[in-house]
Amino acid sequence: MRSQEQLDAIAYELNIRPRQRFKYRCPIAVISDVMAQGYNDTTSVQ
Repeated sequence: MRSQEQLDAIAYELNIRPRQRFKYRCPIAVISDVMAQGYNDTTSVQ
């Protein structure tokens, strides 16, 4: 059985691997961009 710290490390390693479906960007970068875009969309609406 693995500890939560080990599972977190495995998840991190998987999430920093570049993916072809994201034009060879890593999922963390893609999610960060999506989150930033969503934040910008909600702050510009008045």
